[in-house]
Amino acid sequence: MLLSLVPLAATYWGLMTAAGAGESRQVNLRQEAGLRAALALYAERAAWAQRRAEGIARSRPLQRALEHRDLGALRRIVAEAPSVYVVGARGLRAGIAPRLAVRLPVEVVASTRRLGRVVAVVPLDEALVDRLRRRAIFATGDVLALLEEGRIVAASPSLRGSVPTAAGSGTVSLSGSRYRVLVAPSLPGAWARASPS
Repeated sequence: MLLSLVPLAATYWGLMTAAGAGESRQVNLRQEAGLRAALALYAERAAWAQRRAEGIARSRPLQRALEHRDLGALRRIVAEAPSVYVVGARGLRAGIAPRLAVRLPVEVVASTRRLGRVVAVVPLDEALVDRLRRRAIFATGDVLALLEEGRIVAASPSLRGSVPTAAGSGTVSLSGSRYRVLVAPSLPGAWARASPS
């Protein structure tokens, strides 16, 4: 889930010096726009990763490596594309994925035979959240965070704690500050943990 956090101290200061509900509405609109932009940027990143996996899955060298169960060749292919891993028949696997990542599998088929999968990986980490926050142009005091079962697992700027995961808005106390919170629905894409897929 993507989460937008705005410090309430700044919001309350604005409410006291501006037109009450109008200022609150502006903050909500800004949060919603930032989250929409971050989700769109995430979708672009996931689509790019999937296109890359599709290209690799169509490559004849990868198909040959899977057909011959050539782990060395598979490792070389994956080394050139660190955002993917490959899974073949009978436990054959090359590459790794972080524990918390979106996995986007693409079937590898030669003629009519299924050889395995190339799995594109989008790590759900601080680097991704920071990139999304910068490109979505959040306000200076805003925090963008990823949640896993209500716990903040990555945030920009850094923040730790737990947040109710029901989609919507409200307030929460984190690290001694109160925040206005807007929680978006789960990120599009296939969630998985450390299990091979």
